[in-house]
Amino acid sequence: MSVPQVSLAELTELINFMFDQVDKDKSNFLEKNECHEVAVALQQSLNEKSAEAKPFNEEAFEKAFTTLDKSGDGKISREELLGFFVQVARTRGVLQEWAATFKCYKLILKSLVI
Repeated sequence: MSVPQVSLAELTELINFMFDQVDKDKSNFLEKNECHEVAVALQQSLNEKSAEAKPFNEEAFEKAFTTLDKSGDGKISREELLGFFVQVARTRGVLQEWAATFKCYKLILKSLVI
C-alpha cells in the first residue's frame, strides 16, 4: 500500500497561504508576536472544544519558535517555514496527511483573521 503524495508546489501553496495569514504587518517575516498571537488563539480554540482545558505552554512556544528560526534573527522567513514543513513531510513520508492538516489550518486561520 503506497502513501498518497502531495507535490512540492501544493505544499508550497499551503505554506504561503498560512504565512500570509499570520504575517499581519506584511513585513514578509513572521515576528514572534505574530506567531504568539496565532498560537494562543489556536490553544483557546482547542480548549473550547475539549473537556479539559490546557494552559498555553510558553516554554513549548519558545522552543518551537527557536526551531523554526534557523537564522537566529528573531523572526521566521517564508523559506524557514517552508523548509521546516518540507523536511517534516519528507521525514515522515506522510505528505498527503500533512496536506490535509494544512487545509484544516487554512480554514482555521481564515476564521482567526484578526
